Amino acid sequence: MKNKFTQLKNLLNTESSKLERVKGRYEEKKRVLDETTNRLKENEKKIDIYEGINLLFEKASVIARRKIKDEIELLVTHGLRSVFEDSSIEFKVDFVSRRNQIEADFYLEWVEAEKRIKGNILDTYGGGIVDIISIILRLVVLELANVPGPLFLDEPGKMISEQFISNFGKFLIELSKTFKRQIILITHNSVLAEYANKMFEVYLNEKGESIVGGGE
Repeated sequence: MKNKFTQLKNLLNTESSKLERVKGRYEEKKRVLDETTNRLKENEKKIDIYEGINLLFEKASVIARRKIKDEIELLVTHGLRSVFEDSSIEFKVDFVSRRNQIEADFYLEWVEAEKRIKGNILDTYGGGIVDIISIILRLVVLELANVPGPLFLDEPGKMISEQFISNFGKFLIELSKTFKRQIILITHNSVLAEYANKMFEVYLNEKGESIVGGGE
C-alpha cells in the first residue's frame, strides 16, 4: 500500500510539474498575445492618423490644383483674346485620373452661331493658338519651379497670320512685364522684331561666315 501511495504521489508531482509548465507556456503566450493586441490597437490608431493626414494632403492638393487651374485658364484666355481679338474664346483645363496619376486635359470653348462649343485645340485655330498656349505654359512652369533667367523662344508665332502678328508682339511685351522675365527670341518676322527693346541681326557674309550686327 505504501508503495502504491508513493507511486501515486510521484505521478501527482510529475503531472503537477507538467501542469505548471503548461500554465507557464499559456501565460507566456497570453502575454505575447496581449502585447500583440496592444501593438495592433496602436497601429490602428496610427493608421487612422495617417489616413487623416493623407486625406488632408489630398484636399490640399485638390485646392492647389484648382488654384493653378483657375490662374492658367485666366492667363491663357487673356492671351488668346488679346492676340486673336475674340472675346468669346476660353481656354479650359480639366484634371483627370489616368493610370493612378493625375493628368491635365486642355481644350477650348468659343461661341459659334450663338452656341457655346467645346473643341480640340489643334482643330480650332491650328498651330498659331498652340504657339501662344505653349509659351504661356512654359512661363507658368518656370515660375512654379522658381527657375530664374530669360525665356528663349525660337521662331515664336510662325504659325500666326500677319493679321495678328502685331497683337502677338504686344502680348509678348505684356508677358515679359507681368512675369518680370526677359524674353529672348529668334525670328525672321520683321514686324515681330520691331517690338524688341534690343535687336541683333545675324547674316552670312560673302565667305559664308555668320556676322552679328545691330544691338540697337
